[in-house]
Amino acid sequence: MLWTQDSVLSAFTDSLLCAVLIQMGYFLGVLFLVWHEDMSRPARALDIPGKAVGPRS
Repeated sequence: MLWTQDSVLSAFTDSLLCAVLIQMGYFLGVLFLVWHEDMSRPARALDIPGKAVGPRS
C-alpha cells in the first residue's frame, strides 16, 4: 500500500513540475515575441512603399 501512495505522490509531483515548466516556457516565448516585435518596429516604420511618412496636419 505504501508503494502505491508513493507512486501516486511521485506522479502528482512530476505532473505539477511539468505544468510549471510548460507555463514558464510559454510565458518566456510570448515575452520574446513581444520583445522581438518591439525591436523590429522602428525598422519597419519607414519601410512603407508608396506612402509618404510625415507629420500629421
